[in-house]
Parts: sequence; C-alpha cells; structure tokens
Amino acid sequence: VNAEMVTTIPWEHNDAWAYFVLDEIYETLIKMDQDGNLTPSLATSWERIDDTHYRFHLRENVKFHNGNAFTAEDVLYSLSLSNVAPSTQGTLTPLLIDQCEIEDDHTIVIVTDGAYPNYLNTCAISIGAIVDKDTFEKDPEAKTPIGTGPFKFVEWKTGDYVMLEANTDWWGGEIAFNKLMIRTITDNNTRAMEVQSGGVDIATVDVNDVETLKADKNVSLRSNMLAQTAFLTWNTTKFPFDDVNFRKAIKYALDIDTLVDTLWFSMGERSYSPVPVMSTGYYKTTDNYPYSVENAKECLAKTSYKGEKLSIVARPSGSYDRAADMIQAYLSEVGIETEIKILDSANFSAALTNGEFDIAVTGWTLNTNDAAETFTMFGTKTAGKPGTGNRNYYSNPTLDDLIEKATHEMDPAMRDKYYADAQQLLADEVVGVDLYMAVQFVAYSNKINDDFQCINNKMIRYETVTFK
Repeated sequence: VNAEMVTTIPWEHNDAWAYFVLDEIYETLIKMDQDGNLTPSLATSWERIDDTHYRFHLRENVKFHNGNAFTAEDVLYSLSLSNVAPSTQGTLTPLLIDQCEIEDDHTIVIVTDGAYPNYLNTCAISIGAIVDKDTFEKDPEAKTPIGTGPFKFVEWKTGDYVMLEANTDWWGGEIAFNKLMIRTITDNNTRAMEVQSGGVDIATVDVNDVETLKADKNVSLRSNMLAQTAFLTWNTTKFPFDDVNFRKAIKYALDIDTLVDTLWFSMGERSYSPVPVMSTGYYKTTDNYPYSVENAKECLAKTSYKGEKLSIVARPSGSYDRAADMIQAYLSEVGIETEIKILDSANFSAALTNGEFDIAVTGWTLNTNDAAETFTMFGTKTAGKPGTGNRNYYSNPTLDDLIEKATHEMDPAMRDKYYADAQQLLADEVVGVDLYMAVQFVAYSNKINDDFQCINNKMIRYETVTFK
C-alpha cells in the first residue's frame, strides 16, 4: 500500500491506511460487505428497540488473540473509550454509556444520546472496534494490539511493513495462508514493479500503471469506485478566501471535466458533492459556476486580492499531486499565482489540522456510506477540531440547522431533503470545490483467485484471499 498507519488504537485514526491493518486485527459488531450491506460480525443479530435503544446478540465461543473470552463487558468497555476519543469519528453517534445495559455475557443494549439514523453504520467502522478489556487496561497505547480478528499482530517496522499471522482460532473459518506482510511502498512505479516481479502478491496501484499491468500475463487487475471524493478546501475566514467572489473565481477558473478525464484517463467520474454518489444522503448539486475564464476574472476583479502568491498542499497519492499541477495552471491563467507543496501523510494531516495551508487538494473516504459522516467536516460545531473536523471554518446558521436536523431525522425522505439542501448550499457558497470520485486499482498475482473482497472504503479483506 502507498502509506502506513499512524496508530494501533482503532478509534484514534481517520485514515484508510490504518484500515488495511487494523481491520484484520480488530473486529466490530457489524461488518460492511463490498456491496455496502451491513452483515453480522461479533454480533450475530441486532434490533432497534426504539430511536435510541439497540439490542445486540453477541457471537458465542469467540476468543481474543491472547485466549481471553469475548463478552459483553469487552463491548461496553471498548465503546466507552471510543465514545470520548479525540477523533471526531466519536461524535458521529455519541452514546450514553452509563445507561447501556449488559443483559448477559452475550447480550447488550446500547443507548445513543438522541436519535441517530446512522448508528448501525458506525458500528461497522473503527470507532466500533472491540478490544480485550483486560489487555487494554494494561496496555492503553496498544503497543501489542489484541483483537478477535482473522490475523494476529507480530511486528511493526515503521516505514517498512507490518507483519501479521493467521489466527488459527478465528471464528470465521480457515485462512488460506499463514503470514501476512503489509508493506508500505510510497512510490507508485515501485509498487507496480513489485507485483510484476512477484515481490508482492497484491498491490494498490496508480492509474498511470494500469495499461502496463494489463499487458502483463502474470498479473490480474481489478478496479472499483470508492466511496471517496476528492475536493479543494480552504479556510473561509482567512484572506482572500473570506470573500465568496474569490472562491467563485477559483471555481470558474477550473475546467473540472477535463481535469478528471486527464487524471483518470477517462476511467474516473466527476463529483458534484463531497458525499460519494453511492452513499445514503447523496445529492447531485447544480453547478452554478461552470468553467469560464472570463467569469473568473470578473469575480476576481470584485475582490481585494492583489496577486499575492498562495500555497497548494497535496499528498503524493490518490492523484492529488497531479491534480495540484493542473489546478496551479488553471489558476495562473486567471491571475492567481500559487506554489505547490507536496507533503507526506503525517505532515499533510498536521497542515490541515493546524490550518497551515491556503488551498488543499484532499479527499475523504466515507467508511459508513452515509452523509452524516461527511458533514462532520462542515458546520460551526466541528470547526478546528482534529480528525474529520471542519478545516474550512465555514459558519452559517442555515447550514448548521440543516446538519442538525438531518443528523437526527429518522424519516429517510425528510433526511434526504435536509442533506440535499445542505449540499446545494455548500456548492452555492463555494465552501470548497468538488473534483472527482476516486477509483481504486488493485493488481494481484495470477496465483490468486479473483474473488477476494475489495470494500469501497479502500479496504482489502485479506482473509478472503485464496490461491489457484
């Protein structure tokens, strides 16, 4: 993979790269399959008692990697920690831990702090991961992560690899291999060459390498549209982005259709919202500021911008760096001069969290497949918070009201209406610029059967890999 995880604590990360590892070690009550359906995992079944109470029936005879039995006490303990985690993932569905009830070792009632239609979806992501209470109390930094998942942790060599081994006692059945090494290879060409040479069995690869890999008879290739949107963001309280005319000028200056076709070799799809097209709550917004150099210059003339050089920050992955090059050229054409800063994942995240950027080419993978997760990035309440907090600092009472209503609305049709209005408001105010839906390309050895699972949050379920 092209980046590495930053933590082994499952509810303290917001990046897909941690999923590649932690999803194999820890498990959640519910799992999301590659079609976006919720399926049983550590819970065999569940029921919504009312708008705030959920009963989960837990899987019996499950053991943690250290041999400890999995019980409802571990569930309540894990959720109590993730409920107050520094990541804003934890604010998706806050729980009333003191009101939750363990009915027996394998039955628990969870109480949410208000109505949250997205709650069951959040049970399938990192904030819902279950740890062994006894182990975590002794090792709260999870230096040796212990879960119930298909693979056990062996070693993490920073900047190089994570080594896991198959959990022979896993409740999910037998795994077709003994050891799993997840390597971090940041260079796109090197990842493609490694899968061609047999140095790795599976690699996520860049769109630039697709044609070469297709021509290699020893390699197979899969592609899937991710629940991930790419977009531009900026601090709307800072000059010159505090002027909506300047933001409109940027939007008018960008030929997004050409940008998407160029970046993805006509294999990509333009996005019209920060919410992915396959997700609950998605609305295709009306583009009121289509590509027009003339309109861009007219909007720019209405501002007090005098040609100050601005920075564009991006990561060397997900086509973000190449998008930055094209965006720089488009902006220069209308009189906005920029410099590009390519940052590694850690420094890029720090720049966004600390507001140390002008324009950022970034994106978000929607792990819950629900718009509620996207809207943690917007609204006054999450401005400046870490993780998925509002990095654009945009504050609008109308937007805040729409987000609040949609977050708690149990009627699907009414909820969709609130989210549609919120998405159109973001587009009209140019709080950011939506660019494209990301595509994941996975190259793999022809020794591997082609039915392993690739989830639309970038996750590859390695336990489903079998060999010819």
